[in-house]
Amino acid sequence: MNFSRIRYFQAVATLQSFRRAAEVLAISQPSLSRQIKVLEHECGAPLFLRLGNRIQLTPAGELLLDRSASLLSEMDQLRKGIAGLKSGRRRHLVVGAIQSTLDHPIPAAIHIMRKRHPGLHIAVRGFQSSEIIERVSRGHLDVCIVATPVADPRITVELIAREDYVGVVPANHPLSRARELPMSAVADEALITFPKGYVIRDMIEAAAGQAGVRLDAAVELESIEAIKALVRHGVGISILPRSATLGSVTTAGLSFIRMKSSILMRDIVAARLRTQLGNALIDHFVDAMKHVYAESARAPALAGREPVGTAFKRVESHQD
Repeated sequence: MNFSRIRYFQAVATLQSFRRAAEVLAISQPSLSRQIKVLEHECGAPLFLRLGNRIQLTPAGELLLDRSASLLSEMDQLRKGIAGLKSGRRRHLVVGAIQSTLDHPIPAAIHIMRKRHPGLHIAVRGFQSSEIIERVSRGHLDVCIVATPVADPRITVELIAREDYVGVVPANHPLSRARELPMSAVADEALITFPKGYVIRDMIEAAAGQAGVRLDAAVELESIEAIKALVRHGVGISILPRSATLGSVTTAGLSFIRMKSSILMRDIVAARLRTQLGNALIDHFVDAMKHVYAESARAPALAGREPVGTAFKRVESHQD
């Protein structure tokens, strides 16, 4: 199947007009019509219904349009990769990541990758889990790091680590002396947390519901570092993934306490298209993420409590 014809088809389907598509593509309309007819022959089914001056996608056309973006993106990446190998130019890796991994795990993994591949260009895009997975499915991201189940059959996931959540309080707060923090104790405090719709917020509210308490979300932010800064200033307390205790001097002035909850646990996974299995750069990035979390498990204790990494468990196997 000719990829230029798929681009032509995508233009016609998007613009809903052979004439406008021909103008955009800078080819004649008869030539464009011939290319679409050849593509329909290759597909073995009509892609458009011609309804006088209007056109409408057939079921086969709708299927091709849905897949065309990822097909063309993968082909572009393949061409760039081959061109890079031939010319010695630097390679590219586009990573999607949930907000809670952007402060320490992702930068630490990038540091490892840049040491291993000095010419590598890495672009990181931070979104919510649902948007990240959608972008992976369309081929806009090479790999993503999320903490939510992935149901898309086109995508395969690999478990990087499993981590629990910790209460985050000012170092001089009365709760800082506790060895374990029940949800009922959090209910009496102003909570600084992520907005509704984020997996972290959903899990915290689920844990509160299980404990039969209602939380007061006093401040909503999309940054773990900003949340920790507000906690340090005494605005309230927070509940964050245990990796929030790592990799930054901004842990000063804070105490981290294990949460007493059976459901405050999350799996960090790497997700990619099945067609990307065996991609060496992605494999190396996933290995770097695993290394970061494994090193976190050997981190020293904070404020006299248990080692902060004791809840991290590294898992090597693929899961579909």
